[in-house]
Amino acid sequence: MESIFLTDLNISCDNIFKRITIILGEMMKSIYSIFLFILIFSGFSLTQEQNKTKYVSGYSPHYQTISINQLKMIISNDGMGSYNPETGGAGLFWPGGKLADKPLATNDGLYWVGKIGDSVFAGASAYNTSYQPGKILSTGLADDPSTQHYRVYKINKQWESYPYGSEREKLEKDFIEWPVEDGAPFYDSNNDGRFEKGIDEPLFYGDEQLWFVANDLFAAQTIYSTGTFPAGVEMQVLIYAFKYAGLFENTLIKVYRLINKGGRTLDSLYIGYFAEAVLGDPNDNFAGCDTILNLGYFYNANPVDTLYSQPPAVGYKLLQGPMVVGSDIDSAKFNDWWMKGFKNLDINSFIASFPEYSFHGNGWLNNPLKGRVEIGAMFAGVELFLQSKGHFWDGSKFNDPLTGEPTNFILCGDPVLQTGWYEGTGWPNGPLPGRRALYMSAGPINFAPGDTQEVAYAIHVAQGNDNIDAIDRLKRNAKNIQYFYDHYSPQKSNTNFKPPLPEYYHLSQNYPNPFNPVTVIDYSLPVKGQVSLRVYDILGNEIKVIVNELQEAGDYRVQFNSDGLSSGVYFYSINSNEFLRTKKMMVIK
Repeated sequence: MESIFLTDLNISCDNIFKRITIILGEMMKSIYSIFLFILIFSGFSLTQEQNKTKYVSGYSPHYQTISINQLKMIISNDGMGSYNPETGGAGLFWPGGKLADKPLATNDGLYWVGKIGDSVFAGASAYNTSYQPGKILSTGLADDPSTQHYRVYKINKQWESYPYGSEREKLEKDFIEWPVEDGAPFYDSNNDGRFEKGIDEPLFYGDEQLWFVANDLFAAQTIYSTGTFPAGVEMQVLIYAFKYAGLFENTLIKVYRLINKGGRTLDSLYIGYFAEAVLGDPNDNFAGCDTILNLGYFYNANPVDTLYSQPPAVGYKLLQGPMVVGSDIDSAKFNDWWMKGFKNLDINSFIASFPEYSFHGNGWLNNPLKGRVEIGAMFAGVELFLQSKGHFWDGSKFNDPLTGEPTNFILCGDPVLQTGWYEGTGWPNGPLPGRRALYMSAGPINFAPGDTQEVAYAIHVAQGNDNIDAIDRLKRNAKNIQYFYDHYSPQKSNTNFKPPLPEYYHLSQNYPNPFNPVTVIDYSLPVKGQVSLRVYDILGNEIKVIVNELQEAGDYRVQFNSDGLSSGVYFYSINSNEFLRTKKMMVIK
């Protein structure tokens, strides 16, 4: 009896100890949760307070616009792009530049994710941001982010020709106070390797440009955004655009410089870009990618949108990937130089975010694609790391629904050629049109203390005769934008851009179509030759000769005026060397 009693007593004590341990554990979890909530809420409050700053005429200490060409983008000094702080909605508009009011995108920005030991660390600007304004000091601490010194700087090549007023004063102030000491690029007039005010000037990459610096050292904001702790990464951002007509009137270029000032190596680091589309009506969109072009894009699911009669496509192209050691025949672009023995990485994964392929459980805070609000993004960093490797949240691989084969690239088919996996007819029983976001990663790399990585992206808009033709134009333009970026070097004066010669013959669908009275026809010649471009009626009678001459290789654009023609179907035909192509167009009076 005694031994049984002692055994029962031991069991009872053991159970009591376990229960006490569980209770203490739950208490610690509660205390940690309260602490974490306070930390997160303080970060949320700071972000909200910053957002309360009145955004007047595109200028505030925290926000700025770039609108020198047809695009207008709002940028924040905490890394948020294409976000309007007044409306909480779209901040990328096209066309019209300063007057643009048709929304294209509501969020975009850079993200990175890697490991220190077994722990995941991440920084992101997606629906919210893990960054605060300002640089990281030599002490390893963040500088005071509240000073207006850490505003978004805006300079314009023509500021001296502006009429006297507040806009000119702000541009002059930013030109004079251009923060070279924080990393902003400058033109070294006397080549002495240092910046001297009155002698050296800001280095213009475009006709108009923005610059700011931010860091991830505010723990509350980093945890609130990604569910991970700060790694000590500084981010310097340059955004520029040109007034050039044609290709570059619909293009913005964003260059991100990441510096590891945290004293620890980030292993298996992926650097990527996030964006969410609007394209007029946000509920009728599709997404896709082109792995050869390093291009992710959005397009309308229908030929007509509520805001755009011919809906555009908007693309996010990786121009310059992270740099790694390569072979003797490789070269990588970095800091405007080409470096032998290195290479720039291409994208290694692409995900279009919709319910079937979105984050699981605890994703990005306030992610409208998921239809709910969450306190904190506790596993966002982990999921982002898996996704950047081409995996779901649970570690399983993406699979192509047409082939059943694993892939790192969702929707890498071609809607123009109607091949492979693409939304709509290229995905039987796929999701309906709706809100779309994309995540496009490049990596992995090792990011040692003191290392600098530089990546660049182009945001480009193309419009065609319909939603699919817009994709065709977007992809064709993407090649020329890459060629320009690879060969461009910033100077004090603009350079004349000469695009590469076309690789093949091409005749575009006329735009607009139907039309009255004028339409545009594009065509490409890979070699010099006699070119004939003629218009015929439905009976085959020649109506007009648009082109009949010897032309050099290149891309061409001509207009056709239908004055004097009745409504109906007509055909236009090009003949050069052995290339012959005919397309249909419609005149509506």
